[in-house]
Amino acid sequence: MRTAVFVDAGYLFSAGSKLLSGNALPRSSFQLDLNAALQALRRAAEASSPSSSLLRIYWYDGMPRTGPTAEQQALADANDVKLRLGGIGYTGRQKGVDSLIVTDLIELARNHAISDAVLLSGDEDVRIGVQIAQTYGVRVHLLGIQPSGDNQGNQSRLLRQESDTSTEWCQPDIETFLDIGQAQGSILSQTEQRADEAPNATKQLDSVADDFVRARSPTELAALSTLDDHEGIPAELDRVLLRGAADVLGRRLDSLERHQLRQTARRLATEVNPSAGQTRPSDSTAELEADRIRRYAKETIIDPARRQGFATITIRAGDVAKSMNLQHNTPNVVGALRSRKFEKLAGVTVTDTVGPETGPNTKFTYAIDDSPRIASHP
Repeated sequence: MRTAVFVDAGYLFSAGSKLLSGNALPRSSFQLDLNAALQALRRAAEASSPSSSLLRIYWYDGMPRTGPTAEQQALADANDVKLRLGGIGYTGRQKGVDSLIVTDLIELARNHAISDAVLLSGDEDVRIGVQIAQTYGVRVHLLGIQPSGDNQGNQSRLLRQESDTSTEWCQPDIETFLDIGQAQGSILSQTEQRADEAPNATKQLDSVADDFVRARSPTELAALSTLDDHEGIPAELDRVLLRGAADVLGRRLDSLERHQLRQTARRLATEVNPSAGQTRPSDSTAELEADRIRRYAKETIIDPARRQGFATITIRAGDVAKSMNLQHNTPNVVGALRSRKFEKLAGVTVTDTVGPETGPNTKFTYAIDDSPRIASHP
């Protein structure tokens, strides 16, 4: 029995610095004691599964355009550590890290390389990796940084609910390896800063909504432009919209900004697709939903696997149905994953199908086109 530790460095540094100082600080404002941090992670792994040995610690971070930092190089050189680097957007936020975590978690589980996983992250986007790893018998232990467990916490509630256990690091734990320096100069309060940013933020949100609508497929536009007043934007599209806005603004949106952004996106979708009418045609509902399923599976499972260079991947229909809250319509999920349309969209070929003809345990194995083969890693 072995345990792997998965560390989202962006979450660690943001939540850790905020716990110690009251604000999420830039990297230059604090010092990481690497050896102490790795030792704390080893202790967390041992506490989560005392009978297991440590496989390794996977550390995920964004790499600057100039190349790995000295801290990242030191991590890559450390024993029992595997450094995984995504990118960094122009706002300073890391990019592509969630998909790296999901892919590694799934592949380690699929290869039966681990029995337990300790996950230090707060992002709901890694939930699909947790779900699929659990289908292979892996227990997932979520590690958070205070405050993580309430409605105002820094971890997704759905991610906490999906995990097998949840624990939390408090201030004394973080202080053992993170040292906050003295802030230089005066800092505007959050309220003052938001007030100064408001006019420009509105223009930026309008631009984000426009870009979002222009990038949508015809079926997605039809779905957006025919929503009733009481209906919200479909969850997977809403996540793309909000994340794009957060990347542009360099921060999370407040409730008024989220409302403004969604309303603008819906209005623009109606202008682009004015013939959609006020009621979604009943005979196209199933196909619209199937398109959503195909895009979700491509963007959250196939694309991350392709970026990691994996030659094949297996998808269980029930995992996709549960993640999209479509347990009531598993047959449509199975049909979407089996379709030639999905193979063409995702650039894959179905090589094997096991399980019932239509059910949550129906599993599809795909060969990922144009994906260089790599050796499976334990």
